[in-house]
Amino acid sequence: MNGKSPFQEVVSNPRFAAVLNKCLDEEELIEQFERISGVTRPRTPRNGIEAMVDEVTGFRDSQWKDFFEAFIPFVWECVWLRWAERDNEECWQ
Repeated sequence: MNGKSPFQEVVSNPRFAAVLNKCLDEEELIEQFERISGVTRPRTPRNGIEAMVDEVTGFRDSQWKDFFEAFIPFVWECVWLRWAERDNEECWQ
């Protein structure tokens, strides 16, 4: 490992960012991550008032923050570091 945290890597490595984005497209992966970790994405507000309260209080933003603080290291450890071909240029063509 190069000593960077997963958060530094996502900022400085467009390939890791691409893998992270692909993982975010995989609903089953996210659902299983949520099941195992207990960390979930923000719920969908049931009505407009609930949405406004979530927005004003920062509740939704804090839930996304909690989700990404857990999900990014998960992708780093369970997908990125275990993918032996990540440095193979042919994978990125």
